[in-house]
Amino acid sequence: MNLNKKENQATEKMTLIELANLVLLEEKEQMAFSDLFEKVVELKKLTDEEKERNLSQFYTDLNMDGRFVSLGSNVWGLKQWFPLSQMTDKGLKELKKEYEGWHESLEEYE
Repeated sequence: MNLNKKENQATEKMTLIELANLVLLEEKEQMAFSDLFEKVVELKKLTDEEKERNLSQFYTDLNMDGRFVSLGSNVWGLKQWFPLSQMTDKGLKELKKEYEGWHESLEEYE
């Protein structure tokens, strides 16, 4: 599915978390939470009020859904991208270290 076609009616019927999964699959790389949420909001064509109302539930769903993994510093990816051996606490700590430098450079723009 090409998510760039905003007029696609299928995306309007999907949940925010389903869209997040598709966005990450299409982008093929980890994303900061804020970027992922903005992309999903854009696809769903949510108003500012709807955006505010859905933010905390989206974050909760992202944490609870087994398809997603937090890489630290509020950067998210898909578990399927990482071998099972990296899903240990030690492996996740190593992944977080890899992305610390990326996060620090991101803070310059906030």
